[in-house]
Amino acid sequence: SAALATGQQNVSPEPSAETAPAVEQKPTASTEFGGVGSLTLQSAAFPDEAGASEFSTRLIRAGIPAYIVPADLPRKGRWFRVRVGRFSNADDAKKYAVQSRMRAKAAGLDVDFIVVEYGKP
Repeated sequence: SAALATGQQNVSPEPSAETAPAVEQKPTASTEFGGVGSLTLQSAAFPDEAGASEFSTRLIRAGIPAYIVPADLPRKGRWFRVRVGRFSNADDAKKYAVQSRMRAKAAGLDVDFIVVEYGKP
């Protein structure tokens, strides 16, 4: 997977549809970048924007709200990080990661997610 190729990994799941009311509210990822929360999920990092864009599009098609954040790394140059959501705490981020990983797997993608500090796209 792209996550393995770039050394960026994390475990993530996806939300499932339920017909009965949930006892516990499922965490949701804010798709608005102006939302609150200092954490996000990272699924991959690419040395070129085209690779990041292609991977991000595949996640979005799987129902996972992905976006790209450029990062200038010492001795490596500019990389493009593929991230998902914005969360106020690590527990919600991890729960959403499990849900997103299941959603990705259902779409034929083997993706891991790591919880990282939020950075504006």
